[in-house]
Amino acid sequence: AVPPELRGLLDSVRRETGIDSGVGTDSVTARIDRWFSGSFRYSLQVSDPGGEEPLRVFLAERRGFCEHFASAGALLARGAGIPARVATGYAYPSPMAGGWVARRANAHAWVEVHDPVTGWRTWDPTPTSELGTEPPRWWILQAEGWAMRAGRGWHLLRDGAWRAELEGMVERAVDRIPTAGAV
Repeated sequence: AVPPELRGLLDSVRRETGIDSGVGTDSVTARIDRWFSGSFRYSLQVSDPGGEEPLRVFLAERRGFCEHFASAGALLARGAGIPARVATGYAYPSPMAGGWVARRANAHAWVEVHDPVTGWRTWDPTPTSELGTEPPRWWILQAEGWAMRAGRGWHLLRDGAWRAELEGMVERAVDRIPTAGAV
């Protein structure tokens, strides 16, 4: 349910954005996306709400980070009669040395909405225009690459698969040498 102390505020936002009960899930999420993209700014630097409700501060200042967008999006969808919940985890990991790296910068919050036809599905109301993050420094990338290689080596030793891996490496190396067949 929508918290009673936020109902009035969220009702005025729904009127501003044209969200009403009975409107389909896709229409509600599209309207919220347009409103956030046109009126809000993504920022990790937000005001301390003090004793005030953080969502009120977010909606007044129109800037915040993914948790703000996800919370407001879920509550607006709920107010329109659409079951919604906030999910958190890691999103958009970076490819690295044959695997994926999820950094603190990849921590993210989004919404899952329930559509009567398709069931639960992911919806990310956070505007993407200003989501850029500073790329990690060169030495961090190198250290992570070596850490991944060391971890893979440890698992090969621990699991006893090192011999098969070594033989595969030798075979691949031999295949790359043009005169290896003659040798």
